[in-house]
Amino acid sequence: MVSLPGRVFPEFAAVDPAIREGLIVPFYDNGGVFIGTIWVVHTQDSKQFCANDVRIMDQLAVQLVLALKLVREQHDLRTIRAMLDDPDIVLDPTAAQTGSEWPHLAGWTDGREVRAEVAEFVEASAFRNSVLASSGDCMKVLDLDARVQFMNQGGIVLMEVSDPDSIIGVDWLKVWSGDEAALAQEAFHSARAGEAARFRGEAPTFAGTPRYWDVHLTPIRDQQGEIRHVLATSRDMTDHRRIEQQRELLAGELDHRVKNILAVVAAIAHQTFRPPIPMDKATEVFIRRISALGEAQSILTNSSWNSADIGVVVHGALDPLRSDVNRFLIDGPPLELAPSRALALALAIHELGTNATKYGALSQPGGMVSIQWTTSKTVDGDLLTFRWRESGGPRVMLPESRGFGSKLIERALAAEFRGTVRIDFEAAGVVCTLTAPIDSRSHVKD
Repeated sequence: MVSLPGRVFPEFAAVDPAIREGLIVPFYDNGGVFIGTIWVVHTQDSKQFCANDVRIMDQLAVQLVLALKLVREQHDLRTIRAMLDDPDIVLDPTAAQTGSEWPHLAGWTDGREVRAEVAEFVEASAFRNSVLASSGDCMKVLDLDARVQFMNQGGIVLMEVSDPDSIIGVDWLKVWSGDEAALAQEAFHSARAGEAARFRGEAPTFAGTPRYWDVHLTPIRDQQGEIRHVLATSRDMTDHRRIEQQRELLAGELDHRVKNILAVVAAIAHQTFRPPIPMDKATEVFIRRISALGEAQSILTNSSWNSADIGVVVHGALDPLRSDVNRFLIDGPPLELAPSRALALALAIHELGTNATKYGALSQPGGMVSIQWTTSKTVDGDLLTFRWRESGGPRVMLPESRGFGSKLIERALAAEFRGTVRIDFEAAGVVCTLTAPIDSRSHVKD
């Protein structure tokens, strides 16, 4: 900063009103060669430049260098292309030797060699520019204070930047928050110290769209090996991460379901293979119960384990038992059941059907089974009433003891539906009634 610059620089002395203060910022190319200065002056007695003004001018100098370099490269490419395409232009090897026209051609002595080398230079430069512009990654050049100095076109699109000029000077570290902020800070300091760094984290675009990034930071050195900038390359990994999260979720869900199924199988085995039931009879019962469980699993698999319609569950559980479809009356509204409820209901229906085949309505001609369910609204919410009723079979007698099948129906079904189950051994036939709330895990279909 210079006070009363007219005393030092005569060209300012004649300015009226007098210049009170000047802020001078020199700028250099990437090789450290002095290019020029930027001046900002004021004529107010009460004003004084501050450190923030210096910082802003320093950023402006960096932007000017980048802009001049881009203009120079584009001008060089257009000029050289015109020179190569014009047959009347003769490249002078003598001029190339001295480097007066194109310094990077100095030392060549053959005009044809010069033309060939220039053509190669043009193609290489054009290729580098096209790669930078077409990259799908977000590539940013940061100064040593982590402020954005440049962003490629692919990055502007990826970051949903509406005004490319608005990102210049933005503090890149403030883009991150939470745990990612610490990771970004650590990675940037590593790159500024000369080490490549990498981290992953979430950060929104400028439009607020949440994205997950894989970020690489590398130092950018000048011709003397000094670190001048940091290159931050961010790859959008949002879709990849979503797939990974889904895979982890599916793996966890599969583990949970397998454990549940094994627990059910173990309970069935424990209750089936116990004295005084003969082994051959127990094996037959066990296989039938596991088959019913498998049928219910198939129904749920077909629905991607999201839910299963109660009617589909009922028909699937009865399939192994129905030699005559006319012996069943099935009626009820559509109702989606949660997977665990569908399994419990399928096993209960299998047990009821097995008992009806052996001892109840299905054990003799003319016997019928009515399966009906209804939904109703109460002050506590929607309510499901499911009823199995047998008729036309032998006279029913109250059993002296309850087996595993009855316990499975009364306890497991009630617990899974969080309701009540009642089995009535009426003389005309067994009646089993389930009453349970329809909670968020199940829902009535429109």
